Amino acid sequence: MFYTAYTTTFFLKKDKLLSEKLITALLFYFSQITLTLLILGVIFQNLHIVPIIGLNCYICIIILIFLKNYIKDATIDLIKDFSHFFGDIIKSKDWFLYIIIILFIGEVSWVLLKILYFPTHVWDSFAYHVHPVVEWFQRNMIPTSIDTPVVRLNRNPLGVKLFIYWIGVFTGNMTWFELPQMISGIIIILVSYTLMLKMKIQKISALKYALSIYFIPLILLESRTCQDHLVLMGITMMALYFFLEVFLEKNNKEILFLAFAMGLLLGAKISGLHIIIIFFPALFLVKGFNLRAIQKFIRENYLSLITGILSIIILGGFWYLKDNFIWRAYSNTIKRLPMIKLGIIFLLTTALIYLSYLLLRKWDWRNFFKNKKVIIIGIIIFAVFFLSLILLNTGLIKTFILSSENPRPLLSEKSFFDQHPVLKKINGDFLKNILLFPSRIKDIGMHVGYTPDFLEQSGFGIQFFGFGLLAYLIMTYLFFRSKYRNSISGYLYIFSVLLLLSYFIYYFTAANYRLFMFFPIIGLMLWAFICTEMSLKPIFVKFIDFLMLIMIIFNIGVTLFDGNTDSFKVKTLFTMENTDDRTSVTYSSFFNKKEDYRFIDSYLKPNEPIGFLGNTDSWISPYFDNQMKRHIFHLESLAGFSLISIDGERDLLDWNETLKTNLKKRNIHFLHINPQGFRSKNYKLKRIIVDNPEIIRITKNLYYYKY
Repeated sequence: MFYTAYTTTFFLKKDKLLSEKLITALLFYFSQITLTLLILGVIFQNLHIVPIIGLNCYICIIILIFLKNYIKDATIDLIKDFSHFFGDIIKSKDWFLYIIIILFIGEVSWVLLKILYFPTHVWDSFAYHVHPVVEWFQRNMIPTSIDTPVVRLNRNPLGVKLFIYWIGVFTGNMTWFELPQMISGIIIILVSYTLMLKMKIQKISALKYALSIYFIPLILLESRTCQDHLVLMGITMMALYFFLEVFLEKNNKEILFLAFAMGLLLGAKISGLHIIIIFFPALFLVKGFNLRAIQKFIRENYLSLITGILSIIILGGFWYLKDNFIWRAYSNTIKRLPMIKLGIIFLLTTALIYLSYLLLRKWDWRNFFKNKKVIIIGIIIFAVFFLSLILLNTGLIKTFILSSENPRPLLSEKSFFDQHPVLKKINGDFLKNILLFPSRIKDIGMHVGYTPDFLEQSGFGIQFFGFGLLAYLIMTYLFFRSKYRNSISGYLYIFSVLLLLSYFIYYFTAANYRLFMFFPIIGLMLWAFICTEMSLKPIFVKFIDFLMLIMIIFNIGVTLFDGNTDSFKVKTLFTMENTDDRTSVTYSSFFNKKEDYRFIDSYLKPNEPIGFLGNTDSWISPYFDNQMKRHIFHLESLAGFSLISIDGERDLLDWNETLKTNLKKRNIHFLHINPQGFRSKNYKLKRIIVDNPEIIRITKNLYYYKY
């Protein structure tokens, strides 16, 4: 499939760089996976491996027949491009590059080993990242809804899960479920390298910084999870590349490619739509608003635009329209977002920045700020403002100091109102995010405590704190100069800042920085650009390389093993004879006191079904065996299930004949009642009481129905 995708790319873009052709080929590859799985899973409801292979082979054969005259040239071109690429590396005689390549190969190998031996070990994966894939596998179709108490599964896009399913359907087990995340980390390197080349950064420098991006802790640890943040970032970077091709490079032939990338982005995760929207105000701030140019663009490309919109809907729209082709399945999530407030803030911010740009462009602002009177007046105004701020809002200063020293009170809603009087009045996510930003980006000095959830940390890494943050500060100044503002570097700067601030408005959690990995990635790219613009002497370049190497080695060390893995059992992982024996319950520290799951994992046969009663944050995936044979049934969805309230705090399971019949029909003996969510005590059921002589209690919440 990938070879077919590359041949197609060669036919369409034979004069492009190797990295650009590889990005486009990957786009075709992922689009074909998405399209074929949606067709077979939704329309034909047949996701067996035979029709999957058959349909994709048919598509590839048709394409290769059409492009038969280009197959040989595409192969020769690929070999030639790779030989030139490796030749340039050898000729560079750059020892830092050689070392970082060796470290990169070693880290990728280590990640693959961890994927092979270490099972899923992240809270979100236990709750909802794995469950859809296993249910699709067991039912051989993609249903409109999944039987689960975790409601976000049925209201959020699940496009990333298609790539996980693609792995699972060929392997027949969960072993390589984390592979799409790892591959996405490599895609980020490829796109970053390509964008830096377009920013006029030399090949070797671009390659060094692209490889250094891979060693950001967020990427290193997310590379071996079943989450979707890294895949989302990989698709975002691809969409960013094609967006720049169309709107900054004026390459209108790439419109359809951009549509494919946006379609994948739309279906990848609920924030995909958010990212797509931010592309355009960022473009406005860089290029301005020209109604005639927009009208001309639409007139000249209306067929491509219509085709592109249809492609976006086909690749990503199903998840939004699946519930009887209306917005109902998505409306609950939309209602939670302050869309009107968000729109107003976007408009005001955009207008303010653009107005400032117009004023500064017309004024001789450099000489204006050299005037001593202006400086004195400015100091007086600032002093008065600052003193009034202290006198009138002492709580604001207290809040900032507290958040810098210890951000945990801000992340704990219970102590939040008591310790932060200003925020008690404002209570806005935006201000909370701003106040926490300084402590989060330095990871609160808790580097050794890195986990894939990055709770109370950023995971941006010391590369960002050392170089990327400085790059943003410098670009803030350079952005007001048209030479930089109208360039790719200017767009990357304003896009990343707008995207971060827009997330800040409504998204505040202890783990939200996993979604912000675009910020350190673009920060390091901007640093590479600034170093190029400054034309640093070789001695300074070598010094920066040396610092970067120390930072990379440090990140490798602190992410070698993450905090979720049970360190006492790591040694047994590499000695097991069969990797199918690895399970999250056995090798994740979260399950040390979860005797229910341990009993299921140790004593139940893989084909033994389980009936469970859970809450909106229940852990589901630990029920499954590695071969995905075990079926699970949500008791609340079975006919006859009912709870009888006893005293408002406890419920009695109504053991009626209808429920018994349904359990027997599905051959369910084991019942697991999970009354409390594991991430938060806010997600919990009332205490469930099972009182029946036909039920035998095995562990705290695990029961056996004898019939």
